[in-house]
Amino acid sequence: MPSIRLMALASPGVETIWALATARARSLLLLRKLMWEAPALSSGAMGYLFKPVKREQLIDMLEGLEARMEQRMRRVLVVEDDAQQAESIKLLLASRDVETLEAHSAAQCFDMLGRETFDCMVLDLNLPDMSGTDILARIKGSDGPVRRTPVVMLTTTD
Repeated sequence: MPSIRLMALASPGVETIWALATARARSLLLLRKLMWEAPALSSGAMGYLFKPVKREQLIDMLEGLEARMEQRMRRVLVVEDDAQQAESIKLLLASRDVETLEAHSAAQCFDMLGRETFDCMVLDLNLPDMSGTDILARIKGSDGPVRRTPVVMLTTTD
């Protein structure tokens, strides 16, 4: 079973944020007040319970966290030639369960698709070396698992 750090806190202040950031372990917080829920989660906690905690509550929470931790991270390929746009997309998709990788050209996209597996791809329609529709046609015409990769098309033109 993956390890989970259990932390009983009076308040999730700076010390808590530092502890969570440096722990490198998944944390479950036991809190005293409702208003500390958001700071606890934004600090990196995977979950929280309010004190006093009953044994059944703790078991239910740990079982739920165990199931969540066993799920693998989702991988998304962002194919966008504009670095600022690519970063914006990565920020929109940012979460503990999503890893985003970038390709800035069709050539780089095909290279990455040939070496790695992705759960989804965000594809710009206007790349300098090939159109997004041509990339999509080539992907859908290929053999293997890349053919079944869901693709979200995007563009900055009307």
